[in-house]
Amino acid sequence: MAQQIVIRFYSNGFAVDDGELRRIEDNHPFEGGQILRNSTALSALLQQPIRVIKIRAGRAQGGLRPQHLTGIQLLAEMCQAHLENGHIGSTDITFIPKTIHGGKYLADTKTAG
Repeated sequence: MAQQIVIRFYSNGFAVDDGELRRIEDNHPFEGGQILRNSTALSALLQQPIRVIKIRAGRAQGGLRPQHLTGIQLLAEMCQAHLENGHIGSTDITFIPKTIHGGKYLADTKTAG
């Protein structure tokens, strides 16, 4: 299996660990699921497995919300990824993508968020 990349959430940004800890700081904290969306999209594009931890930890309702989970599930369907711990409220996931496949995909978050 390919090496996993770990993304840790901080109030001022995030860090990526791909064998050597690399800290990427942002003066403006990401809001909502920004890091989650970007990291899973890059994971799919690069075909690199990732583990995302402390998802939305600084939020009143931390963890995955319906719109985040639906987006990740749609992405997982598009690239035949294995998604571990993908459920509402989850604060960490593992996303192991394969090849992206074109097609028509439809998702409904069933929320306004």
